[in-house]
Amino acid sequence: MLSSDEIVSSVGVQQEEREESENEEEVDSAASKKISHGAALNHLESLLDYLESEENSLLSDKLILHRLHMDIRKKENAMKKQTTILNFF
Repeated sequence: MLSSDEIVSSVGVQQEEREESENEEEVDSAASKKISHGAALNHLESLLDYLESEENSLLSDKLILHRLHMDIRKKENAMKKQTTILNFF
C-alpha cells in the first residue's frame, strides 16, 4: 500500500514529465518553421532601425547586422536568378 507522500510525489513526477514533453514539442514545432529570406530581411531591417535610433547601441552590433543583411540579400537574390537551359542537361 502506498503512503500519501508516495502518491503525491508520483503525481508530481508525472506532471513534470508531461510539462517537459510539452515544452519539447513546442521547441520542435518552432524549429520546423521555415522563415523566408524576405521575412528575415524585414525583421532585420526593423532591428537595424531600432538600433540606429538608440543612442547607446554599439557600432559593432550595427556592423554585424549590416553584414548579415547583405548576406541574406545575396541569398535572396541567388534564389531569384533565372536558370539557364544548360542547367537541366
